[in-house]
Formats: sequence, C-alpha cells, structure tokens
Amino acid sequence: MRVQTIHGKILFVLSALVPLCAGCLSQGAVDQAMKDRDAEIQTLRDQKVQIQEQLEAANADKQHLQNSLQEASMKMALQSVPREAGAQTDERAGGPSTAGYDDLDVPVDVRDGRLVITLPSAVAFDSGKAELSSGGKGVLDKLAQHLKKDYPSARFYIEGHTDSDPIQKSSFGSNRELSVERALAVLTYLVETCKISDEQFVVVGHGQYRPIAANSSAEGKAKNRRVEIIVHTEKD
Repeated sequence: MRVQTIHGKILFVLSALVPLCAGCLSQGAVDQAMKDRDAEIQTLRDQKVQIQEQLEAANADKQHLQNSLQEASMKMALQSVPREAGAQTDERAGGPSTAGYDDLDVPVDVRDGRLVITLPSAVAFDSGKAELSSGGKGVLDKLAQHLKKDYPSARFYIEGHTDSDPIQKSSFGSNRELSVERALAVLTYLVETCKISDEQFVVVGHGQYRPIAANSSAEGKAKNRRVEIIVHTEKD
C-alpha cells in the first residue's frame, strides 16, 4: 500500500512538471522567433538605407549630367549665333574689333560702337550661385590678356543680368541681388587675380530688367542669364 502511494506521488509530480517544461520550450521558441524577427527587420532597415543612398547618388549623377548637357547646349547655341551686322560695320569704320577674341569661346560683339563680351551664366556660374566656375575663370584669364593689351586705359562696365524666374532656392533676396553679386565676382577676379586696376571698373546689376530674349522658353532664359563686360574707351 505504501509503495503504491509513493508511486502515485511520483506520477503526480511528473504530471505537474510536463506542462511546465512544455511552457519553457514554448517561451524559448517565442524568444527565438522574436530575435529572428528583429534581425530581419534590421536587415530590411539596412537595405532601405542602402537603397536611399544609391538613389541619392543616382539623382546627383542625373543632375550633374543635366547641368553638363545644358552647358554644352548653351555653348553650341552661342557658337552658332552669327556676328551682328552692326559689328562688321563698326570694324570697317575703324571702331573696336572683335578680331582675335575667338579664343574666348563666348560671344564678343560690337554694340553702339563699344566692344561687348558676354559671359553666359551656364559657362561661368552654377545655378543660383555667384561663385565663378573654373570655366568662367578660364574665360576671364584670356579676356584679361586682351583687355590689358588692347585697352590699357579704358573703363570696363561689368553688368549682371538674370532671367525673370523669382529666386526660390538660393540665398539671394532677389534677381537684382544675384546679378550684382555675379558682376562683383567677375570684378574681384579681374582685379585680384588678373591684376587689372580696380579704378577702371564700373559694376551694375540689372536683374531681370534688360533681357535679350523672351523668358517664355528655357533657351531664352539661358541667354538672359549673363554678365556683360562693356569696353568704354577714353573717347566715350
């Protein structure tokens, strides 16, 4: 009788332990599943970050290509523009000549008896900025050699122009301000780097108010975004 009682107690204890062990196994499985889930979530997050970085890099490459294409198109358009008839007349009459300025690869014309060198923004500046690009500096380096040789005593008007689009993303308060800052950037480079006397310059910012093309098209706006250097001789 006593043996049966002890045996019964053992069975009772074992029967109580079975669900507890089963509970332990179930909790361990849950914990492992949660760890697996967390690892999968982290992997997905890492993949998302990687994809975002790749997308940003692709967008940056796209923007760079678009800027390069716009600059190339602008240069081709400018190089295809024929010289104005007025410029030929002034040259034959003994006025200022555009001869010898082809190395600048920017428009050089004679307007109202004065030599006008046009520095397109697509060549000289990044969009919405007033810092000269390497291309713009290269043009000014060559131009300075011509000006010092051909017009050592002339007065140079540096006039900034923009298109009519309102300022949105840049730090400038208006198109007028942007045009002035770009003209000043040209002045600073010609004076400090190219060593032309500061007293020979006049700086003007016209903003969007003196367009040379309609602002209704991208090509027209590109032509309006420019800095002009106008040579005033001693006789002016």
